Amino acid sequence: MREYAKVNRIVSEFMNLFDEYNINKYQMDLCIATDKQSTSVIKFDGKKADLPQSFIDQLDDLNARRQPEIEYYYEDLLGIRNDTFNTEILAAAIDYVTFDVTETGFLIYIERVYH
Repeated sequence: MREYAKVNRIVSEFMNLFDEYNINKYQMDLCIATDKQSTSVIKFDGKKADLPQSFIDQLDDLNARRQPEIEYYYEDLLGIRNDTFNTEILAAAIDYVTFDVTETGFLIYIERVYH
């Protein structure tokens, strides 16, 4: 699978998460890696007051160790779970996540090194 398709699946998973928490106002900025010396970067900047701890917990779960071997199965697995936010599978395709959740919104920064 090409890098843009992998990034697209990550973005799709986050949109599922945002829908689960009724987050309707957010901006996305992304840069897709074009070679193995590049890094794909996805940023979400959203507005939603009083996000629950479960939202923060799911974001925390994304900083698990990346598992490139899982990526070969990623699309098939997501096809089975395309209506849920699966942090374990998504974390396997992400290298680094930082986030800040405030009373009025959130900022999520995601990095994925091209493989």
